[in-house]
Amino acid sequence: MRLNRSDFSTEELQRHFSNLNTGHRSARYVHIGEQKVSFLSFSEGRLIHSENLPIGVQILIDRFIKNDIPTEAEIEYTITEIEDQLMARPVLKNKDQHLVINDELIASALNLPKGKHQSFSKQEIESVFTEYAMLSMGRSPVLSQVEMDQQYYVGILILREILHHLYFDSVWVM
Repeated sequence: MRLNRSDFSTEELQRHFSNLNTGHRSARYVHIGEQKVSFLSFSEGRLIHSENLPIGVQILIDRFIKNDIPTEAEIEYTITEIEDQLMARPVLKNKDQHLVINDELIASALNLPKGKHQSFSKQEIESVFTEYAMLSMGRSPVLSQVEMDQQYYVGILILREILHHLYFDSVWVM
């Protein structure tokens, strides 16, 4: 498994957030785990809200993905589940926050070298997702610019849906 199995502590997140100069006074930290997606909202360096959603990468793969390369239908079912969970929680919508993620899975899926930090726009994440979606539509993995990996695919899909439905323009990947 490539997923970072450790749950983050509030202290670890506050340390990461205090060291991260994003230009924003508040941030939403997201962790895309195997069993859940966790959100922590910080303002002025203090935790103001936390929430866990039961849409972790492995949960979604086990529930919806039956093929090595997910079919279009499998991806649509997965998208619907993610959307339903996100839309049911309006408190998670962006309120002038910067989205931050520190997950090995996402960094690897985006080919971000270990220890490197980078901001990705919503459009850049959408482009990576499109590469995966092309595989579901029949493109040969040999011609793809992404590594076909179910965890990468679903992780990027979750991140894409978070950016879209929670109204974030970019994500800071650590």
